[in-house]
Amino acid sequence: MMIDLDICVGFGTPLRTSSVSLTALNIGQTAGYVGANHVLRLDEHFHDYVELQNRSAFFSLPAVPGFPHQPTFTPVASKKPCAGIAGTLGEGATAIVLKRLARLRAIQLVTLEVSRTVKTPDFAVQLPANWMQTAQLQAPAGLPAAPQWWPVEAKACRRAGSSMTSSAWKGFQQLVSYWRRIRAASPNDVGFGIVVVFKYDNLITSPPRLCTHIFLPQNQSLIHTQLATAGIVTRAKTIFLNGNLLHAV
Repeated sequence: MMIDLDICVGFGTPLRTSSVSLTALNIGQTAGYVGANHVLRLDEHFHDYVELQNRSAFFSLPAVPGFPHQPTFTPVASKKPCAGIAGTLGEGATAIVLKRLARLRAIQLVTLEVSRTVKTPDFAVQLPANWMQTAQLQAPAGLPAAPQWWPVEAKACRRAGSSMTSSAWKGFQQLVSYWRRIRAASPNDVGFGIVVVFKYDNLITSPPRLCTHIFLPQNQSLIHTQLATAGIVTRAKTIFLNGNLLHAV
């Protein structure tokens, strides 16, 4: 199926909208090299979560005779998509989008270990120096030299609009945490990163959609100053919105 793909710098308006082919087959194929979790037959999850418009096809659970109906006891009426699987679908979709935009090989996209103590991006992606031109995107003037390896966070959500924006901001927090950790060892890499949000619920009134947010530093020195402050990750939205530190944020 063809899914609309918005490409933005930061949280700005889309520079362009194209489409990308996502199918159970290519999602299943990416599972071989994308994601930390071992999932069997990811293509079948893609079919049920994304391609299938009829939610009534999910297995319904029978009512329990004599069950006490009160606010604190609400039986599950039917099976629902698992957030863990949906997140893995988002990682697969992100890999497909990046391979298409930058013409990457699988070896250039590395899944990162999840840390229990700090937020960690999903991927480190080796992007060619001219990848934005390959993706038909115009880089802002005066941009510092970009790193060879970019942090990339994948997010999945079930509703369009504000849900996609909220997911993107949560992904951005992962990048801020990463920048905070590398600022001393790799100061020139601070401010660069990508968040891809996959809205996967395929309802007739709201089909699947992808949005790629490309983050580029506008003032690296001020970013470094802010990264040294306490609580920067949780306050990232306020600080970066008001600070004019990144392009289109």
